[in-house]
Amino acid sequence: MEAKNRKEHGGWLIQKGKRFSIIAAIAENGDSPFFEYFSDLKKRLEELSGKSAELMNFRRLDHYFRRFSESGPWFINTQIKKLGGELFEFKIIETGLRVFFFYDPDNQAVIVLTHQFVKKQQRTKKEEIERAEKIRASFLRNR
Repeated sequence: MEAKNRKEHGGWLIQKGKRFSIIAAIAENGDSPFFEYFSDLKKRLEELSGKSAELMNFRRLDHYFRRFSESGPWFINTQIKKLGGELFEFKIIETGLRVFFFYDPDNQAVIVLTHQFVKKQQRTKKEEIERAEKIRASFLRNR
């Protein structure tokens, strides 16, 4: 993470690069599910063991965010997938972690992360997509 608890574009800044800024959505009620998750992982990095799923999740996401913010999107279905509508997901195959995101409609150089979850089935649960859509709508109303 580049900045400590800095807000930009209506969300918490996760990574800023040459091509994109990546932020975590802040909902109307002040919650930011992804920011809370990612910040907690970062705080606990030293505690995490060498091959733990949490450590792998942090390292992969940090790599994805740095790469995406500097060079722009890449569409390798094993790492990033369009879900339909405005939603996409970052995927970590080894642990099943998924992070939903969308492009800010007012500034296409901003990626907005909604939340994360562990996918245990072949299909993404409808509830997770609905949750991402609710966070997206709340974020867009709130800023």
